Amino acid sequence: MLTCFGSTHYELTLSVIQSAILFCYEKKDGPISFFEFKAILNMEDEILKKNLLSLVICSNIIMLIFKSCGKQKYLLKSTPENKISETDTFRFNIEFKSPHKKINLPLISYEEKLFKKGIIN
Repeated sequence: MLTCFGSTHYELTLSVIQSAILFCYEKKDGPISFFEFKAILNMEDEILKKNLLSLVICSNIIMLIFKSCGKQKYLLKSTPENKISETDTFRFNIEFKSPHKKINLPLISYEEKLFKKGIIN
């Protein structure tokens, strides 16, 4: 998926659901609530939460493994916790910057599997 953060273009490797979440910002400027995403995308809460979380946080282990995630968030969340709640709103981070033009963004579940296998702490 080709996208633009500010004036810089990036090639993102995302899941279909992550792409659908980002495409929601094509139709609407400004924040989008969890319930708006749910209505637009018509998906279960847990699936939506996991995919939103992968766009909101970019943890250290993902940066170590893939070295292309960047240190900033793709979406900015209304609350500071690293957990998605149904009252959260999200806005596109136009200030996102990365030295990489090609960015691979895995789902959070990949990190969960590494933690369970004892590869990460």
